[in-house]
Amino acid sequence: MTKDTKHQQTSVLLKQHSRNACAIRQANEDSWMLALAAANDCSFADLKQVLGLTEAQCVRLAQLQPAIHNESTRLAIVEKCFAALHVHEWLHFPNTENLVDLFRMPLSDAQLQKFVQWTRVNQGVIQQLKVGQLPYARQDTPMRPCAMPWARK
Repeated sequence: MTKDTKHQQTSVLLKQHSRNACAIRQANEDSWMLALAAANDCSFADLKQVLGLTEAQCVRLAQLQPAIHNESTRLAIVEKCFAALHVHEWLHFPNTENLVDLFRMPLSDAQLQKFVQWTRVNQGVIQQLKVGQLPYARQDTPMRPCAMPWARK
């Protein structure tokens, strides 16, 4: 997959997630309006009357008000995150292409094809691997990995 295709697909996914988050938040706002009507908010007294809410219903809805508010706040944050990611392409996956290029550079086309084929054949085993970070020599030099025990001469 090319860099442009990857960015295009990422952009499409981010738009979809943003729209979904917006739709969920809007549905949550409907719940918020009901909770405000139940709490005798003067702006929503008409809604309470139109719906014919009973006192028991108002009590139950008023109890939900803090949870609805928290969910609405969280959904707004999620929506803003997706929107920010969509607008700023540099946030998508800034080093992915560089890492892929660095990996591919020493391999010939034939070697790369064999590697891809090998990973497809061994996909089940690869997914079961527990991959951890390499140990580092010192915390003040995070980019210099220690010599691995199997690499010692």
